Amino acid sequence: MSISWAIHICLILQTFFAIFSAPVSPEIPYHAHKLSNRVLFIKTGSSSVMSNVTVISASEGLVVIDAHYKPEWGQKIRSIAQENFGRKDFAYLIFTHAGVDHMGGSQVFSEAILVGHENCHSQIDGLHQILQETDIRKAMAPRLDLIRKQIKAGPTPAADLTKMQESLLYWSELTDLLAGGFRYTKPSVTFNDRLSLHMGDLTLKLCFCTPGYSESDAFIHVPQEKLLVVGDIFVKHRIPLIHEKTDVKRWKTVFEPFITGEIEIQNIISCHDELMTIADLKAQLNYLSDLWEAVTAARQENLTLDQIKVRLAFKKRYPHLSHLNTRWVSTPFDLHERNIDQIWKGLASLAD
Repeated sequence: MSISWAIHICLILQTFFAIFSAPVSPEIPYHAHKLSNRVLFIKTGSSSVMSNVTVISASEGLVVIDAHYKPEWGQKIRSIAQENFGRKDFAYLIFTHAGVDHMGGSQVFSEAILVGHENCHSQIDGLHQILQETDIRKAMAPRLDLIRKQIKAGPTPAADLTKMQESLLYWSELTDLLAGGFRYTKPSVTFNDRLSLHMGDLTLKLCFCTPGYSESDAFIHVPQEKLLVVGDIFVKHRIPLIHEKTDVKRWKTVFEPFITGEIEIQNIISCHDELMTIADLKAQLNYLSDLWEAVTAARQENLTLDQIKVRLAFKKRYPHLSHLNTRWVSTPFDLHERNIDQIWKGLASLAD
């Protein structure tokens, strides 16, 4: 398998055994936080591979945003929501994008209407096609071997070891799930640009963000709760990822009202990591804008792609963002350099 194809699989399978020398916990801890009487934030584990789930209680039913990576987690989320809200009328399940770590528990909410951007369909079809054509266990072996080596390398701080163990458990269970023929359910309600779900006392406003982390990225704004759910578009401790088709100017346009305070926001939920702040959002948007402009200027100087990566090295150009990760656990490539690659491709396609 070529390196480019391996990266492609990793990106689609969440950008896609056991280790015997170190114990792996059979249970991933979760923390359910009531942000208000109507908003429940469910954070799982400590590793970036573990996804968060949001449940919103409206007068016309419960709305779940994302469903984790396997049916067992879907059932756990369902139980947590019922326990916290004392009801089980699940009306909608929303996918923030077609990522395997966000869709695996959806079948547990069979009575809920499944909603997502229209590109979810093609992404899920593409994923299923890859699963038919690829030996997933063989494809995932290098990733799992890398995690194994990272744990064996030690000494490792306890917090980092926990993250590695969670990552190993996640990829192992996901590999088993997919190798066993698991297939994902497609949204029955889709939208192209925007969609509003009116739930009596609450309205959920869904907006397509242009291709970014994936080609189906959407964020959800709940005005009455001053809530913004940004999916994987932004993550508190990771640089934002872009696609060659990303429209950075549109990103700034749709998020600017939240950053300036024109639209008041009290909580920003990413589908990974901790809750975000407006300052986090602003800093990451500024990073994307600056990087796009810098790559554009460097191309106009006829610099090569490699020369641009040297000039725009992350630590050199963005020391104020040193708290943001530029790598996923268990992946060999740099996400900042990947962003430069995507901008290069996007600019090249515009020039053709």
